[in-house]
Amino acid sequence: MSGLLDSNQRPRAPQTCALPTAPNPELASAKVSIIGEMTKFSESFLSRYINLRLLFVDNVAPLPYYFVNLRIASDAEVPQGQGSTAREAGEGMQRPFRMIIGMKKIFYFAFLLMAITFAACSGDDALDDSSSAAANDQDQDATTATVDSNYDYQLPVIFHVLYQDKNDASQYIPAARLKNLLDYVNQIYQGGIYGESANTHVKFVLAAKDENGKTLSTPGVEYIYYSGTYPIDESAFMVSSDNKKYIWDPNEYINVMMFHFKDETDGDVLGLSHMPYTIKGTHELEGLETTTATYISKSQLGYPLCSSINSSFAGQSSSGGYYQSDRYTSANHQASFISAADIVVTLAHELGHYLGLFHMFTEDLKADQSADLFNPLDSCGDTDYCKDTPSYNRKEYTTYLADYLANTPAAQQTVWDVLKRYACTDTIYYSANIMDYAFTLGYKISADQKARIRNVLYYSPLIPGPKLNGANKSTRARKEDEGRVYDRPRIIR
Repeated sequence: MSGLLDSNQRPRAPQTCALPTAPNPELASAKVSIIGEMTKFSESFLSRYINLRLLFVDNVAPLPYYFVNLRIASDAEVPQGQGSTAREAGEGMQRPFRMIIGMKKIFYFAFLLMAITFAACSGDDALDDSSSAAANDQDQDATTATVDSNYDYQLPVIFHVLYQDKNDASQYIPAARLKNLLDYVNQIYQGGIYGESANTHVKFVLAAKDENGKTLSTPGVEYIYYSGTYPIDESAFMVSSDNKKYIWDPNEYINVMMFHFKDETDGDVLGLSHMPYTIKGTHELEGLETTTATYISKSQLGYPLCSSINSSFAGQSSSGGYYQSDRYTSANHQASFISAADIVVTLAHELGHYLGLFHMFTEDLKADQSADLFNPLDSCGDTDYCKDTPSYNRKEYTTYLADYLANTPAAQQTVWDVLKRYACTDTIYYSANIMDYAFTLGYKISADQKARIRNVLYYSPLIPGPKLNGANKSTRARKEDEGRVYDRPRIIR
């Protein structure tokens, strides 16, 4: 995902507040002094690092966030450690996700946020193992419970941390930090914390045991010294059969690779993810690559099925803070600032891809590799297969955004103007969905998106958890599929 503006502020909120459909008039004259330095890059996504200050007005309810004017200075890049960075204004504000799914790129213009002191996130310096249950069937695929729309899936996650410098905390990410990131993502998937959003009834849990049933000394995390070229070419990594050695059985775990991505000339990629398969027949899910197999073993894969996250944005920055909004750790779960490179939104966005979600904007409809990476179309149509997520022309928006930031006086620029989208239905709305790119609030999962996620959980192979069709059971493998080697599904960036 690439740079969602507010996408990382959705974890736990004491009250559920719907996203307003228009700026609050009481804030029309409110201003926050934000000094930003703008750097242009040669890409159409707009910004490298973006920090936008939010103003919370205590006496104005029921809005969860209040956005005010920002001021942009000129021409310098925000130091990496400066608070939170930019996810592509679109990780949806989640960076441009790759459909390997999920590649996110950081916006063109960098805003240097001054006078913001990043406090270290509470709890990120110590790991509590008490929540890690040592169970032989952690994904509960042998459950006798009724699996329906209210069934709470527990999906074991294993972070594979690829590093070369053990002393670099952005390479050798502390286990406690990864645990907290997953907790924050779970708050997003729970819904109703940062605004109106569906409860997916999905919980990502740190894997308690390895593939051989051995209890992990560090739940959900393994550290692997990487001897190849580092930083790593993330696109090449995701398609190489040689890298299959890093993943654990996808039928039992969700594999998340953490490593530094190679530098890009047109902005930073924040994450990528493979899309799932769907089984042909009654429950086939539109837009996904199809298979007839109900069971696919890890040995049959010709690629490392996973989500990959740019760990450059997962560790602590040089200023002592993290690339994320403060909404995750604030007492009332409301944000005083947002980050376009919010690593929490990036992870939530990439996991959305892994569970079958597409971007909200109009993009190439092909389900195969010919539509890999980031393929927005210069047209308008509903291509995410969700009727309740308004689609828009992303190329048109980025043209508008570039013009707006370049030609609108800094004192007149507002967050509402960059959140604004012109839907294909000729209506105006403000972006909040996790599957959009920056700029977006990035907290929302719609009812139709939840339905797609649940379909993948119920019926798709290579996804942990109990199935309604007997998928993931090796005894049910079709004879003609047993020896097949599977090439990868589509990759989105």
